[in-house]
Amino acid sequence: MNDSASAENAENPASPSTNPNDDPSGDPSNDPEPPMTEEAADSAPPPVPPSAEEPSEDAVEPTTIDVATLNTESTLVAARIGETWKHLKKEDVIRSGMSLLVAPSFRAELVTSNAILTMQGPAKAEWDAVDPDQPVLHLDAGNLIIQSTSINKLVHLQLDTQPVAIRLADDQTILAVSVRHDRAAGLDPLEANNRRTLLVIQTLQGEAEITYENVPTTLIVGQQWSKRGSNEPQVTDSKNEPQWLDPENDDPLLQTAREGLLGLIEDAEPLEIELREARLFRRLEVGALAAETLLLLGYGDVYFGGDGVLSDPKQRPYWSDHFKALQADINLSSESALSLRTAMIQMDSANAAPLFRLLTGFSQKQLVEGGDEELVKRLDSPSMAVRVLALENLKAITGSTSNFRPDQENAIRRNPGIKTWIARQRKGDIRWQE
Repeated sequence: MNDSASAENAENPASPSTNPNDDPSGDPSNDPEPPMTEEAADSAPPPVPPSAEEPSEDAVEPTTIDVATLNTESTLVAARIGETWKHLKKEDVIRSGMSLLVAPSFRAELVTSNAILTMQGPAKAEWDAVDPDQPVLHLDAGNLIIQSTSINKLVHLQLDTQPVAIRLADDQTILAVSVRHDRAAGLDPLEANNRRTLLVIQTLQGEAEITYENVPTTLIVGQQWSKRGSNEPQVTDSKNEPQWLDPENDDPLLQTAREGLLGLIEDAEPLEIELREARLFRRLEVGALAAETLLLLGYGDVYFGGDGVLSDPKQRPYWSDHFKALQADINLSSESALSLRTAMIQMDSANAAPLFRLLTGFSQKQLVEGGDEELVKRLDSPSMAVRVLALENLKAITGSTSNFRPDQENAIRRNPGIKTWIARQRKGDIRWQE
């Protein structure tokens, strides 16, 4: 979450579905798999449902063990305890089976017996302990720094759905790990086959051995292991260190937002309630960060309805950030997309269908076949939330807002801006850049 001037550089673990030809890795040479098309998604086999076998009477309850200790003083990390989220503090113990979330732009250093793991938010993870001697960190989305504390230590990860074992060669080894999800604009986010996952492990210092599907690969400084979608893993030279590594790259306003949000969380009430109160705080950057955190926790309803973020004109400087956060949420998984659609229906049933369509995005083919006209018509919707998402789509496609103000409630005053977009639509200007 940044101010409007820097919104275009915001990083999300699940890449917003804007240009269907974008490469979320930033390196087209690392993407031998062609972009997914609507036709390919239509022909893909349906997802196989999980087995519905009844547990046997002799089934053993999973072992729950201590797996890490939080070692960061001022941060926003939440663990799901039962049906509620608990704000963790420094020296709190994380146990296997806990769902763990790090709020956007926050960091959390977790000390384990084998390494120091630093999660960079927004991030979602969970440890399991099927084997108590080898707990596995499931990183569903986000960024992670792995720092060795001694020689020849083994760290077990599951990146999205891919098991990976990492052997840290010495006590100086440092790795950067990233799990991101993308989806071509226009493809239905409710279909699991319509998204791809990009996994990247980059060696920043020392040496490591990456084992995937029983195949070990040695990485030295300046190399990265990556896997995109169904492609085979590959090792390439790293062009640059990830920007998210250095906290100094943060916008100063973002640091202010973090401090302000932490100051409002007193742990006197459930975390959800305190975040909802913080969403209405007078400092806009704090309210915006609170909203994005609630979205990460699964409370997408905060964005919709008459009191939602997308209907709050005060949040206009952050609407681009919110649009990216919402797209990242529906790109995370089909379950996440369904949860967000359910929130739309609950909070704004009359506009739920267009809102979800606008977050799905438009492919080039869909724009040519009338999607461009639909987007322009949505600029005159009675719903501010619909107008906001329509403009964010147009901005993502063309790189411009044409000075249209979606927060303008007076339809007559919206007309001049809409006429500008109608003229662009008739000239065929509303197209993704090839």
